[in-house]
Amino acid sequence: MSSQGAGLGRNYWLLWGATSVSGLGSGMTAAAIPLLAVLYSQDPRLISLVTAATFLPALIFGLHSGAIVDRVDRRILMLVADASRMIMVSVLAALVVLEHGATHWILLAAFVLGSGEILFENASAAFVPMVVSRDRLGAANSGLMATQTVSMQFLGLPLGGALFALTTSAPFIVDAISYAVAIALIVTMSGTYGPGRAATPYGSVPTVAAHTSARTTVWEDVRQGATWLWRHRPLRALALATAGLNLAFATGESTLVLYTSQVLHLSERGYALLLSLLAIGAVGGSLTAHRLRTAVGAVRTLGGSVLLVGASFLVPALTSSLAAAVAALLAGGAASMIWNVVTVTVRQELVPDALLGRVTSAYRVAALGVLPVGAVFGGFLAHDYGLHAPWMAAASLVAGVSLAARSSRQAEGLTIALADPAAETQGDAVGGE
Repeated sequence: MSSQGAGLGRNYWLLWGATSVSGLGSGMTAAAIPLLAVLYSQDPRLISLVTAATFLPALIFGLHSGAIVDRVDRRILMLVADASRMIMVSVLAALVVLEHGATHWILLAAFVLGSGEILFENASAAFVPMVVSRDRLGAANSGLMATQTVSMQFLGLPLGGALFALTTSAPFIVDAISYAVAIALIVTMSGTYGPGRAATPYGSVPTVAAHTSARTTVWEDVRQGATWLWRHRPLRALALATAGLNLAFATGESTLVLYTSQVLHLSERGYALLLSLLAIGAVGGSLTAHRLRTAVGAVRTLGGSVLLVGASFLVPALTSSLAAAVAALLAGGAASMIWNVVTVTVRQELVPDALLGRVTSAYRVAALGVLPVGAVFGGFLAHDYGLHAPWMAAASLVAGVSLAARSSRQAEGLTIALADPAAETQGDAVGGE
């Protein structure tokens, strides 16, 4: 075990194992669903709808899932999320075997799997600070994101493409098995993981039992999390910047499966292998993010990752070279993972534990709610102007995010907030809406 991962505790490593196993199966399905959709249609607009269906739950259920995370045991929620995904991929596998598959089933599966992912990620993000000390959060998040990237993208994606080329149902069958194993690991976790009570600048945050006795509604919990995020200026700015970057990612990658086959002339296996290159860069990014932040600070680390993301989109916009695409995917994978590790850790450091689920959900809705829009936008751009157009639009969006961040004082505010978390939130509370 590395020194960076030592001392994180048994329950953390059980979560790590569950994430690794289910990530392997999820990677296979992530590669197989677009390939399955292409069997029914090669219209970029329809392919982008499959991508949009995966992202739509973030917009519809994101806020509510966070309120639920702060009201009940987070371990139970992870079990429910994995069980729902296991059932869905099992149904999809059966439909494919029986040759009853159709586009509407693919859209439904993408939506259900995306919904389970939202619930699991919100619950696990709020779970980690309950089993890991605050000074170990950076190492814990890096470890989780690294193993998720390796298992899903580096191993799952190419294996999913290879299995799909042999038989279309295989990736979905293996994914269902992986969720069953993950459920078994989560079941063995000890303890209960409902939220506790914590004092915040906005008053005392009640326990789960107090929530029930006070008869607060889910909508009241949603409003509390959204209000806290809006009043915290640095986190609000970070959520908006993440939204801009995610809009760019969804736009550029919405028709990647068609770009791979029609521009780069790769097979199903080649598509999955190309996707796995994102993982190689992402693993490097996840393992260096904590060290980069320690060396140069959060603000400079995030700024550098934005510039690298923009460059990675510009390359496929201007060229049809396979070698250039490989380099761009490596760079983009590293940059996006660095951004993810740093922003998740910053959020965990600044948000009180009892509010973490609600605030995380509000953050994720702001950051991920744009993904369906970007996916559909990219699909229509590709249909009207060709498969290079979405990448050019993505590069332009990243440039806009970078310019907006440089023209504001939010970087300074984030630095101050990290130095003294209470000062920023108290100042916002006094300042009002």
